[in-house]
Amino acid sequence: MPNIFRKILFHKLFLTNACNFFDFQINFLSRCGFPGETAEGFRKTINLIKEYKFSLVHISQFYPRPEHLLQG
Repeated sequence: MPNIFRKILFHKLFLTNACNFFDFQINFLSRCGFPGETAEGFRKTINLIKEYKFSLVHISQFYPRPEHLLQG
């Protein structure tokens, strides 16, 4: 699924749930430093966090492990 469709779907789900439920929270977990991550990709993640004002945001560093698929 192209990124634009995922973003539209997320936006729709976010607005539907945030507007229809009292005391509804959406938390966000992000990993930074993936192999191949660019400054542009990181900037998009930060902009998403700013746009949606999540209840809780957790950002962690990517830790490579030998068995991990992204371990180049």
